[in-house]
Amino acid sequence: MPERMRFGTDGWRGIIAEDFTFAAVRRVSQALAGELRARLAAGDDQPALVIGYDTRFASARFAAAAAEVLAAHDIHVFLCGAPAPSQVVGHAIVEQGASGGLVVTASHNPAAFSGLKVKGRTGAPASAAFVRALEGRIDALEDAGGAPPRRGLEAAEDDGNLDRIDPLPSYLARLGQLVDLEALRNAGLTVAVDAMYGAGAGILPRLFADGTTKVIEINGGVNPTFPNIRAPEPIAVNLARLGRVVQDGNASLGLAFDGDADRIGIVGRGGAYVSAQTIFALLALYLLEMRGWSGPIVKAVNATAMIDELAADFGVEVHETPVGFTAMAPVFQEHDAIIAGEESGGFAVRHHLPDRDGILSGLFLLDLLVRRNTDLAGAIAALEARVGRWSYERLDVPCRLDQCDDVLERVRAAGVKRLAGVPIVRTDDLDGVKYTLEDGSWLLVRFSGTESLLRLYAEARTPERVGELLNRGRELSGL
Repeated sequence: MPERMRFGTDGWRGIIAEDFTFAAVRRVSQALAGELRARLAAGDDQPALVIGYDTRFASARFAAAAAEVLAAHDIHVFLCGAPAPSQVVGHAIVEQGASGGLVVTASHNPAAFSGLKVKGRTGAPASAAFVRALEGRIDALEDAGGAPPRRGLEAAEDDGNLDRIDPLPSYLARLGQLVDLEALRNAGLTVAVDAMYGAGAGILPRLFADGTTKVIEINGGVNPTFPNIRAPEPIAVNLARLGRVVQDGNASLGLAFDGDADRIGIVGRGGAYVSAQTIFALLALYLLEMRGWSGPIVKAVNATAMIDELAADFGVEVHETPVGFTAMAPVFQEHDAIIAGEESGGFAVRHHLPDRDGILSGLFLLDLLVRRNTDLAGAIAALEARVGRWSYERLDVPCRLDQCDDVLERVRAAGVKRLAGVPIVRTDDLDGVKYTLEDGSWLLVRFSGTESLLRLYAEARTPERVGELLNRGRELSGL
């Protein structure tokens, strides 16, 4: 392999057949088995892992390759029998009492990529300490060379060391405990769903079957090339077709899920994309006001200032973390938060998993509309009555990994005191460099944890101010 394998904010990603190979997956699996065995020696229970996979090219075969290595190391394997969203695998980990899980998925990356997500026993991403230890073992195995031992799946089944599972029914039952599915099923809504050819396909049609709510699903088949979209990422540039379906079908709204369905994107009745920052604020307000939940909110450093305003209004705390649920999940659990959210449309809620769930987030939004007896525009208007109107945009700039340190150092060394004429009141380096301005607007400069991109994020009261901040950020970066 040309570079050492490193896990970013959301697992390890690589180009299929170049970086992401059967040999690489087996090496990760052997390292994972070794780390679990080491922790068993320190007093953990007998290790067991749930293995799931998405709809990408050869994902089922990569999952089988991982299972063969783990079984050969006497790790009990619960192998999903069909593609499943990452949070469904997470729920199965908890249900089976497993030590953790492995999901073959590249989430929102383009079709050439695949990847691996490592889960802990709570269904959340494995801890940073566990991942660093895993990387060390992978490096050692790569240096040593040699092929990992393998145990055929049928032999592992015969030994009682492998079970093939369908984790979806129990997950769907759990959703029914968190939201009134019967009320949604018979609410008479029309909901357009873009499955983006991913693991979430078919789930909402199944949930709402035989009710008065109509589901129009697009891109629900399996097609690893993701035709007509750059990548299965539920952002505005990829949701033009969903917007047309919403308009043509007079739908209440459109929901889109990324490749492993743990993130969500929204299109309103007029076909316009709604920022995930607005969705985060809507969900927080829904839980605080309509569900009567009380407690802290966790937000990533790139998440909206609307959360701070809502928290102040309801008298709850806000905890800010680096981007990614590897960092967010421990804080979410430690403080028994009601919701954790990030800019990319990933949200976790109390009484469920300490990880993102795009399916549940969509159901909560529908429940909000039904309870309030309004449409999405009305719900947003009620939110703006509390926090005012905010605008947000993210700019992605291609950037080589070897430029990262120099770019961030250049931004830090600039020593700016104001941006676009407004004084800076706080500078944070929790994850990249973030400037908070006197008027509440902010600019964040950081590198993606999953792609070779410099990301610039800005939020302000007007789109014009957002544009000014992004332009200034690009100037500071020198790219």
